[in-house]
Amino acid sequence: MPTEAVPAMSDADRIAALLKDRAADQVTKFSPSPYETGQFLRISERADVGAPQIDYLLATQRPDGLWGSVGFELVPTLGAVAGLSSRPEYADRAAVADAVARACGKLWELALGAGGLPKLPDTVASEIIVPSLIDVLGEVLHRHCPAACGQAGHDREFPNPPGAKPELWRRLNDLIAQGQAIPKTAWHTLEAFHPLPQQFAATVKPAADGAVTCSPSSTVAWVSAVGTDAGEPTRAYLEEARSRYRGAIPMGSSMPYFEALWVLNLVLKYFPDVPIPKEVVEELAAGFGESGIGGGPGLPPDGDDTAYANLAGDKLGAPTHPEILMKFWDEDHFVSYPTEQTPSETVNAHALEYLNHLRMHRDITEYGAVEDACAEWVISQQTEDGCWYDKWNVSPYYSTTACVEALLDARKQDEPQLDSLRRAREWLLRNQTDSGGWGMAEPSSEETAYAVMALDLFAGRGGKGSEECAAAISRAKDFLEDESRENPPLWMGKDLYTPFRIVDVTVLCGRAVVSRY
Repeated sequence: MPTEAVPAMSDADRIAALLKDRAADQVTKFSPSPYETGQFLRISERADVGAPQIDYLLATQRPDGLWGSVGFELVPTLGAVAGLSSRPEYADRAAVADAVARACGKLWELALGAGGLPKLPDTVASEIIVPSLIDVLGEVLHRHCPAACGQAGHDREFPNPPGAKPELWRRLNDLIAQGQAIPKTAWHTLEAFHPLPQQFAATVKPAADGAVTCSPSSTVAWVSAVGTDAGEPTRAYLEEARSRYRGAIPMGSSMPYFEALWVLNLVLKYFPDVPIPKEVVEELAAGFGESGIGGGPGLPPDGDDTAYANLAGDKLGAPTHPEILMKFWDEDHFVSYPTEQTPSETVNAHALEYLNHLRMHRDITEYGAVEDACAEWVISQQTEDGCWYDKWNVSPYYSTTACVEALLDARKQDEPQLDSLRRAREWLLRNQTDSGGWGMAEPSSEETAYAVMALDLFAGRGGKGSEECAAAISRAKDFLEDESRENPPLWMGKDLYTPFRIVDVTVLCGRAVVSRY
């Protein structure tokens, strides 16, 4: 008797299933990281840490000897080498020795080449992570120094790259050594100061889930200092991080608010009929305080999560708090954190999107001057090509889509703004590949989804260029329906990573767009 074919799940059903899974499991689904794995291997004193992490690092080393994505190699490579070279019980493995030698050889090749090491990308705390690892690896790097070291003016000490701040790392290290407080934003990188003195470690408190600022490597550095004083939630947190990917350690594990907010805001726009689990809404409401909300328990509130929590909450009928978002306003733009060094284009786009929403749907108009100034700042950050870049996602398609959405609904539709949007539309149309997709290097489903979202906004407004936008979206349909390709890590933490749930929802929302063309 023939069996009946099981109908494939619709994309809406897949969204509902993902939301149900998220409601039942708050553990963020982030990809493993060579940097986090190397630091975890270097610091952890657990008996079951060693071979699994080494096997992962050996399997993910690039043919040229480095780790990580092109242009973002220094942090993951130094972290991986620090881990591999920290375990004498594995030092006699030929594969380990060869991996360390190849990595160090390539690092020296870059340092001694024309122009020296490239400037550090603006990943989280790279300016202190890199000096700390160069200090940790001093003897290892010196041992692998090629013959050119010490000749023609070259120093035998491995140099810090442009953008590194060894003096800041030393200053924070001195404060920690004295048992004094450091900014809580620096708790996210406590591994850069390992070993921590007990006097300082006693001042650091993990969140309710056991994590120290959502970071496995920071948490394991804290545990190394406090020993048996680490509670059961912390031990459980580290065990989950260690076992999730068979020893490979994920970046920034335990950032449930960030994950849920990005998923919710996408679902509310593109799948408005899919019910939102009350558990997720209640979780976010509990995490939102008088200063806003951060990416997860233990992280300080930030402008990005606060803007997106307000936006999603208002759409779901929760009280809205623009006055709390305004705590992140700094003269002419919004900040992620009060002391951040590099402002974010997408933080401002998300904040402007929320203020636009209040004006258009709640008739709240008192922030008009802020809206205008924020829009002007966003426009000022646009590149000559017509796109935007950002420090939280390396792809210009992510940031350009956020900025387009914010500017299309901005209050003051003047000539500079209209010209900015025209240039963004032309940039998007110009960069579609023959495959129908978009991407910085190879086209990816995530980046293509962002592109069709932006073009859909243009097409929906009509006017000049709308037909070209609609045609480009149609050409992307086959690309987005092909689910065989993997998405590269585009999100910027200490290392580049993929937040799997957010990316899965992004692609499904892109498919929802192309299905209408």
